[in-house]
Amino acid sequence: MKNLRGNPHWHKQFMSISGNTCGPLLGIIYGYIIHKTKNVEMFKEKRTMWKILYYIFSYVPSLGIIIIPGWYVLVLKPEYDPFMASFIAVIGRPIFILSIGFGIYGCLHGIGGITEHVLKWPPVYILGRLSYSVYLVHSTIIMSRQATARTPIYVSEIQIAYYLLADVAASFLVALLVTLFFEMPISALKKYLLPQPSKDIEEKKEQ
Repeated sequence: MKNLRGNPHWHKQFMSISGNTCGPLLGIIYGYIIHKTKNVEMFKEKRTMWKILYYIFSYVPSLGIIIIPGWYVLVLKPEYDPFMASFIAVIGRPIFILSIGFGIYGCLHGIGGITEHVLKWPPVYILGRLSYSVYLVHSTIIMSRQATARTPIYVSEIQIAYYLLADVAASFLVALLVTLFFEMPISALKKYLLPQPSKDIEEKKEQ
């Protein structure tokens, strides 16, 4: 925690507005594309080829940007390298967002295959409903463990797996409370104060 408070790179890369602009910007672009093509039949020709490309472009970049930098940092060059740390931080999120965005787009147009079936599995809806609250609270939960530590921690592969599972469980538990007591009431209040336009009006606008 002392290193985080005194390290400007961590705040500039992960907490500042400039460091987090990429995600919302790409999200807006994907949202616009999805809105404009929601009634258009995409990938109707050479469907098998598009499914193969779907798995390549949605899984290879998203998993590669997690595995390859981790292997480089932990195995090839354990000592801290400011250039590589900045480079990974710069390219990591755009690559991950682009691949996940393409994965969602493919599922919406029927080429998602196994991914689409998993996302349509009812228990996944619950996790998806909590995902935004998890995003809000998970970093605080991770840092709180380090802030409350009174002795140095010995790190091993087993402890990393243990902390990972503990952080995931704690994040979803806290996210459930945040969703029940804050997000859902605010959403209900928003619908009450700002009535949504009827489907007839939306269809007329699209025509």
